[in-house]
Parts: sequence; C-alpha cells; structure tokens
Amino acid sequence: MTISSALRGALVALVAFAGLSSASADEGTVSLVIYKAGWIIGGSGGSGVLHFRGRSYALSTGGIDYGLVCCAAG
Repeated sequence: MTISSALRGALVALVAFAGLSSASADEGTVSLVIYKAGWIIGGSGGSGVLHFRGRSYALSTGGIDYGLVCCAAG
C-alpha cells in the first residue's frame, strides 16, 4: 500500500504543527545602564542584570567608538 505524496505531505505538516503548538519559550528580563562619552574617539561602558528563572546574572558592556559620537535625547 502506497501513500500519495500529497497525503504524506499533509501528515508531515500536521505532525510539525502539533509539535510547534505545544512548545513554549522561557522568559527573562534585562536591565542595563550604559554610559557613553567622546567626540571623535570615545568610549562606552555599562552594567546590568539579567533576571532568568528566579536567578540574577550580572552583565557588563564596553567598547571604543571612532567617528562623530553623538547621543540622542529621550
């Protein structure tokens, strides 16, 4: 007994959709404070916290900028 390719494709799509509908993603939050300074050559740095699954993880960021460094208000 052979299954037509259209029916086989429909079954594969149904199984894939059923698997995707039951999946869920974990959620977390990130809080960051970033400082930036410079004119032509500048730098930036900051720190923050990742809250995930009831635990807190420290974060840090930093870098060097080249070019016109400008900050947007808001």
